[in-house]
Amino acid sequence: MDDFFQDFRVALQDYNGHALAATLTPEPPANNAGRLYSFHRGATKYTIRSVLAQEFLTNEHLSEEEVRAWVDLFESYYNAIGELLATEEAANSGRPMDAPWINVFEAWKEVVNQLIRGYKANCFPSWSIPCLYVVADYLSKFAILADEQVKGDESDMIFTRGYDDEIMGDSDENYCLQEAARQINLIFSTAISDRLETQKYAELQSKLTLLTNRNPLEDSRKWATYHIANILFSVHFKVRVCIPLVMN
Repeated sequence: MDDFFQDFRVALQDYNGHALAATLTPEPPANNAGRLYSFHRGATKYTIRSVLAQEFLTNEHLSEEEVRAWVDLFESYYNAIGELLATEEAANSGRPMDAPWINVFEAWKEVVNQLIRGYKANCFPSWSIPCLYVVADYLSKFAILADEQVKGDESDMIFTRGYDDEIMGDSDENYCLQEAARQINLIFSTAISDRLETQKYAELQSKLTLLTNRNPLEDSRKWATYHIANILFSVHFKVRVCIPLVMN
């Protein structure tokens, strides 16, 4: 897990929302194809909380409340990665229903819930908004895979990594996509919420704005909300549902 913790520390130290979001992707970097396996094998479901807590508690940038929030988030991420690896291994072995995609979707939904909970509690910094886009993007992808598998159209589907891949089904029975639309709607609401403008990071944002002539919070907000809205509209079109965007 050392490379994961190193990336997290550097992203937090540099106030880099995109780098921080990269630690939450369910795919390895190009230069480290075995990273997900390494991360998941670095602990067990019984020890993961203590492993995460031990690392995060040594980070001087985090308060105790923030440590708990990050531990909750990455524990759910750990569980989701375990489901993903099991599902891919089952598919590659010709036994896709031994570990169906809906397990991955439900586990990733918990990642979404923990992330939203952390933002609402003001435990995550405002510049980390790109994390919301990343988890929303993969929630929609896993929802599509789960629905397609339930229909029986692609029972041996394997997750194709990458941001540009899409799978489109013909059936209207898209339970997971509909649930994903609801969750992504909550993500969108969180991204545009005034809760993200916390006092703790006001001084930092002011300093960065003076140094760069840019407002890092607004840059992150515009970037994330634009992409989250695109994901949400795409999901709405797929399932032909109308869940109104919360604009205030």
